[in-house]
Amino acid sequence: MSASIQYDAFQDVQARITRDYAGVPAPMVEEVVQRWVRSFDDARITLYLPGMVERASRNELSHRAN
Repeated sequence: MSASIQYDAFQDVQARITRDYAGVPAPMVEEVVQRWVRSFDDARITLYLPGMVERASRNELSHRAN
């Protein structure tokens, strides 16, 4: 996956999560998503990264809310 496609995919992930977690400040959503993106920096297979980042980010934000 090219860097620009990945960037767009992660921007879409961040936008969806920001919309779905309207009660969470946007900077917090951005921090969580970006941290998960960085956690996969060394991944060799990148096709599924946007989905993995989205799932991990949503899971973390849901646990923070409870």
